Amino acid sequence: MRVQGMMPYSENTPMSAPSLTVQTALADFDPVAALNAVSKEADWIGLRFACETHHHRSARNGHMESNRILQTRGVMIEALAEGQIAYAATSDLSSQGLRHAASLASEMARATAAQRRSDLSVAQRPASMARHEGPSRIRLDQISLEDFTGHLIQATQRLKVSDAIVTAVAEATLVESETHYVTSNGTDLRQHHLLSYQNFGAIAAEGSETQQRSLNGPTARCLQSGLESFDWDELLDACERTGQEALALLKAENCPDETMDLILSPDQMLL
Repeated sequence: MRVQGMMPYSENTPMSAPSLTVQTALADFDPVAALNAVSKEADWIGLRFACETHHHRSARNGHMESNRILQTRGVMIEALAEGQIAYAATSDLSSQGLRHAASLASEMARATAAQRRSDLSVAQRPASMARHEGPSRIRLDQISLEDFTGHLIQATQRLKVSDAIVTAVAEATLVESETHYVTSNGTDLRQHHLLSYQNFGAIAAEGSETQQRSLNGPTARCLQSGLESFDWDELLDACERTGQEALALLKAENCPDETMDLILSPDQMLL
């Protein structure tokens, strides 16, 4: 897949972007035009374009830590020839790259046609049209990068309920996922999703003892939704509670470390 790049952040980085959306340097890709350019390579051609843009933002101890953007995109091509279907994929979205992938898929279909178990035809790929937009009430272009960054920084400040909190982290990964599938017999399917991943955590330390507490763990708060999943009033209160819980763990008695009897239930005998 093609990588657009990563944008490092420092405290001197200007926060001039009007929203969380990003204009990439990659040229727009038209799946229909690409399909028309390679449709004669086989009896039937299907082209699936996939693009994901990852926005990763994180703050640590009251300061912005990371502001990265990664975009990947590519195409998978299906080719039907002599009753057989084969596949090829490429991240080279130039005319030459697409023709090479289509030619490769067509050649593989013809090369394996003699060993096919059944005769495939366009009937196995009937034409259909559909559009699907994932649940998203608040899109990335409706919130400024500056405001979103400010909320992350504020979350780390609420996590740090005491000087004993040595590390407070707030991070979010926002993923825009787009798929567009077209075929030479008229199929046109599109879907677009916005995914959000949230992680808020605190590390408390005193002497040689350290304890870590997070808000449901680093991977539990994963949702298919827009930015409405970031209820900052609720999250900030939860961050403060998480910081307090980290302190409570730090002050709690350790588990017994002497030799003791262990009682196992029958279903635990597998241990």
